[in-house]
Amino acid sequence: MALWRIRAALEDEPGRLAAITAAIAACGCNVFGFSVQTHEGGPVDEFFVSTPEEIGRFRLIETVSRAGGTQVTAVPADPHDLVDAPTKALQLAAALLAAPDTLPEIMADLLGADDAWWDEGTEGVADSTVLIVPVPDGRRVAVVRQGLPFTMTEAARAGALAALGR
Repeated sequence: MALWRIRAALEDEPGRLAAITAAIAACGCNVFGFSVQTHEGGPVDEFFVSTPEEIGRFRLIETVSRAGGTQVTAVPADPHDLVDAPTKALQLAAALLAAPDTLPEIMADLLGADDAWWDEGTEGVADSTVLIVPVPDGRRVAVVRQGLPFTMTEAARAGALAALGR
C-alpha cells in the first residue's frame, strides 16, 4: 500500500464530495484523512488516501478529476502526515519555544515542505509553491514545497507559528 495526499477544488453542491470518495473507493483506495482548507480561489479539499501499489499519481488525478475535482494535485504522503493538525502544531510550538532559532525547520515540518530557511529578502516570488513568512523580529522564513501549492490556511498556520519565534 502507498499513501498519497490529494488536493482538489470541488464545486459546493450536494453529493460532490460523495462522488469523489466513491470514485476513490472504486479504484480500491481508502480515504484515511480529510480536511477543507481555504485558498484564494475557494475551498480546497485535502484527502489522505491509501492506495494499492499499482495506483499512481496520474491515475489518482484522473480519478478525482473525472468525479468533478478541479486543480487536482497528488503527492506521496508519509504516515506521520496523518497526525491531526492541532496536535502536530502544539508539538511543534513546544519545540520552537525550546529552540527559537529552529523556526525554519519547524515550519517546514508543520507544512510538509521540502525546505525552509531564514530569508534575506526574496523579492517578487510569485510561485504558489514558495511561501514567505514574516517573523515579529523583522526576519522572514522562506518555505518551499514542490508540486503542492500552499493554501491560505497553511499560510495562516505558518504565521501563527512565526508569532512564537521571537
